[in-house]
Amino acid sequence: MVLVVGADGLCQPVRVLRVRAAHSCARKANGTVWCWGDNFSNQLGIAGINGAPGPVPVVGLLGAVALGVGETHTCAVVDGAAVWCWGDNRQQQLGGAGGNGPARMVTGIPPMTAVSGGYGHTCALAVDGTVWCWGNDWYGQAGQGSSSNPVAPAAVPGLADVVAIAAGSGHTCALQRDGSVRCWGLQIGGAVDSELCNFGDACHRAPTLVVGLPPATAIASGSGRACAITERREAQCWGWNLYGALGDDTNTGRPPPAPVVGLQDVREIATGGEHTCAVRGDDSLWCWGNNAFGQLGLGGVGAPRWRPVSGVGNYRLAGLSVGSNHSCALRDGAPHCWGLNRTGEVGAIGRPAPVEVLVDVQDMSAGNHGACAVVSGGDVFCWGAFDFNEQLGRWDLVPRLKPGLPPARAVAAGATHACIAALDGSVWCWGGNSYGELGDPALGDRDTPVRVAAIADAVAIYAGGSQTCAQRADGSLWCWGAVGELFGAARPPTRMLATVTSVALGDLHGCAVDADHTAWCWGNNEADQVSFTAPRVAPVTRVLSDVTAVSAGYNESCAQQLDGSFSCWGGFRATRHLVAVGDFTAVDSGYWHTCVRRPDTTLACFGMNDYGQLGDGTVDFHSAPVPVVGLDQIVQLSAGYQQTCARRADASLWCWGANDAGQIGDGGLPERVTRPTPIEL
Repeated sequence: MVLVVGADGLCQPVRVLRVRAAHSCARKANGTVWCWGDNFSNQLGIAGINGAPGPVPVVGLLGAVALGVGETHTCAVVDGAAVWCWGDNRQQQLGGAGGNGPARMVTGIPPMTAVSGGYGHTCALAVDGTVWCWGNDWYGQAGQGSSSNPVAPAAVPGLADVVAIAAGSGHTCALQRDGSVRCWGLQIGGAVDSELCNFGDACHRAPTLVVGLPPATAIASGSGRACAITERREAQCWGWNLYGALGDDTNTGRPPPAPVVGLQDVREIATGGEHTCAVRGDDSLWCWGNNAFGQLGLGGVGAPRWRPVSGVGNYRLAGLSVGSNHSCALRDGAPHCWGLNRTGEVGAIGRPAPVEVLVDVQDMSAGNHGACAVVSGGDVFCWGAFDFNEQLGRWDLVPRLKPGLPPARAVAAGATHACIAALDGSVWCWGGNSYGELGDPALGDRDTPVRVAAIADAVAIYAGGSQTCAQRADGSLWCWGAVGELFGAARPPTRMLATVTSVALGDLHGCAVDADHTAWCWGNNEADQVSFTAPRVAPVTRVLSDVTAVSAGYNESCAQQLDGSFSCWGGFRATRHLVAVGDFTAVDSGYWHTCVRRPDTTLACFGMNDYGQLGDGTVDFHSAPVPVVGLDQIVQLSAGYQQTCARRADASLWCWGANDAGQIGDGGLPERVTRPTPIEL
C-alpha cells in the first residue's frame, strides 16, 4: 500500500477519496481538493504538467464538501451547493461548451449535495432529491431521453426521492429512499454494440428499476457493471463479468443482480474497470476480478479471482474507491493506493498491495533477498523471494505471518534461512540448511520452523550467509553451520566466546567483541576479512583491541574503537584503513555497503549504491557517508545484501534499496528493482 504523500504531505485528514481511470483525488478536512496521476486533460485541476506522482492542489477551489471523479475529468460540490468541474470537456462533461481546462462552475442547476463522474458524462444529486446530468448521452447515460449528444445540464425525468447516485462508464444508477435502485444508459450485462444501442436494443434511456435486487443502502458503478449493498449488508452485483468482477464465482455477465459469493457484513463497496473491492464491518478488505496489475491488493499480480479474496491482516480501511486498474482507501485519514501506476495514479511507486500491516515493530532483520520483523506480541512476519532453499517458503512481496513459531523476542534473516530467539529462550530456524545453519545438518532444507535443541536460553540471535549464532543468558556466544569452515563440514552449536557485547555475521565469516573490548573474527579469510595474518579458513582469531562495535559485510569487516575511530579491513585491501564516518551510535554492513546511526538518531550510509541501498535518493557510489533521506528517531538498523531497513522510535519499519525479489516488502512489482529512498511498510 502506498501512503500518498506530496506538497504539504496531506497533513490534514482526508475526508473523501475518489479514483477513476488514471487519476485520483482527495478532499481534505479544510475543503481543499488534491489530485495526482494523469493530467493529459487537466483533470488534476492544474495546468502545465503532464501528471503528478503526488498530490497537487486544484487551483482556485475552496470549500469542497463532495467529490466526483470521472474518466478524464473531476467535479466537486462546494459550499453553497454549487458544482465545479475541471479537466476533459470534449463531451461537455464540465457543464457547457468550451475546451479542457481549469475548474469552472456549472450553471443552470439547483443546489447539489453529491456529484459523480462517468466516462464522458456527469450527474449530480440535488438537495430536493432529483438527479441532474449533462455531457455524453450516447447510450442514454445522461437520462435525457433523446438522441441528441452531448446534452446540457437537465433533470432526469421521472426520478425523485434519490439519496445516492453512481455514474459508470456508459450508465448511471440512483438509489431511492425506499431502497430501490434505478439505472439508465447502456444495459449493463447486455449488448455493447453502439449501433444497436442507438436503436434501443441495449439501452435504457429512462431510469429503469433493477428487478430482483433487495432493498439497498449503497450503490457503486464501474465499467459496464454496478453493485449494491443490501439492507442485510450483503453485496450484490450485475453487468459485465469478463474477469469475474461480479464475484459470483463465474466470468459470465448477468443482467439480474446476484449475491457476491461468501461476503457478508459489507460496509463499503466500489467497482472499477474489471475489479471490485469491499470493506467489511471488521474493516477487512476483500477484492475480486482482474489482478493483472495487483489491483486486488494481494501482494502480487496474477490470474483473475472470480470470488472475494483478502490480503494480509486488517487494514482498518474506509473511504474505498476503485479505478480502472488501481484501488485506493483511507486509513486513519490518509489515502493509500495500490495497483497500476502508469501515470502516477497510485501516488508513488506502483505496488500491488496495501501492505502497511507492520505496526508496533519490536525487532527486524534484513537478509540477502528478504527480511523479517517481530511485532508486538511476538508474531513474526517475513517477506522477499526465497524460493531457492525455501527460506520463507515462497516469494512474498508483502509481509506474511510465519506460522509454527512461539512468541519471538528477536529475529535474524540470513542468505537462505531465518531464525528467532523466542521469549522462552528457545531458538527456531527455517529455510536453507546446506551447512547446518538450522542447527542440525541432517535435517535438510525446511520451510517449517525447527527447534535448535542445544540452545534453551537465547537472548539474541544472528544469521549470516551460512551460519547462525545465538547469545545465551550468560553472555556467551554459540554458533553453528559453516563456522570456521569454507564450504566444509557443518558444525553443531559450538561455544565461540565467553561474553560478547557486539556480534556481526558476514557471508562466510563473523566477528564479535568481548567484555574486554577485544574484536575476534573467524571463518573465510580469502579477502583478509578475518585478519591479515590468519589462514585462509580461520578459527576464532584476535583482531583488534579497544573496540566497542563491529560490522561484517560480504568480504569485509569494520570496527569502531574507544577513541571514536572507525576502520575496515578485508575486501582484498592490503591494509586496514580508516573511514571518516564521524560520531555514531550503531553500525551495520550489507554486501558492499555500510550504514551508521548518528547521535541525533539520523542515518548515514556509504559504499556501493547501485540499487539505492544507501537511501540518499540516488544510485551513485559514495566513499564517505551520505544522509539517508527523511529518516530520524532510528532505534534499530539492519543492512542486508543490497537493501537496508530501519526501525523508528514509533515502532514503524522503513526499507530501501534492491527490490528485485520483493525484499523491501512494500508489495512493489519485482521489475521495479530500485527503491533509493526509504518506504514505510
